[in-house]
Amino acid sequence: MNCSSCGAVLPANSTICQYCRAHNPIDLHGAVEFSVTHQETERLCPDCGMALQLLKIATQPACSVDRCGECGGLFLPPGGVGFLLDKLVGPVHAANRALLENLQKALYRQEKVVYRKCPVCGHRMNRQAFGYRSGVVLDRCVVHGDWLDAGELMHLTQWKKAGGQLAQEAGGPPASKRSQAKPAVRFGTASDTASASTETGFISAVIELLGLLFQGKG
Repeated sequence: MNCSSCGAVLPANSTICQYCRAHNPIDLHGAVEFSVTHQETERLCPDCGMALQLLKIATQPACSVDRCGECGGLFLPPGGVGFLLDKLVGPVHAANRALLENLQKALYRQEKVVYRKCPVCGHRMNRQAFGYRSGVVLDRCVVHGDWLDAGELMHLTQWKKAGGQLAQEAGGPPASKRSQAKPAVRFGTASDTASASTETGFISAVIELLGLLFQGKG
């Protein structure tokens, strides 16, 4: 892919041109039709602080995402990442684990961990790895949505095409092991209340018996 500013070839897994240092918002271009409904909103980019654009994505049904015109990052509503991946990638019938491992290594970069602020509420977002061996770490506000750095949505489409979602769904323990697992203890259930009542009744009976013995001695 080429830089939209100077035309130079972009380095692998990077949206920043090595020659003119321009940022290239490549995630949606050529993948799906979209339009800019608002050039600037009140929401600020958690990475560079610029006002986010509001985009309308021509999916069925249509959806809206926020994009930074400076760095190319995307802010999607809860569930939006999975929704877009389903729309951008057709059915996948097999997982290529060797390719998944290469994709994970290709995106790996050692960098300082920063907890960014949600563009909506301003609270610090959690960092959460997305899927099996995707190499993508989302910045997630559990209320308002997920932040993706520029290029990460495109990377996730390659991950899904390689069968990453299939590998993730097949990665859980077998049904036989799940059925043998011990049930978790829950506080306040009916069985807990019954046990507590039995223990309380037993203690009360012992106290009453001791009282009768002491009265007999008296």
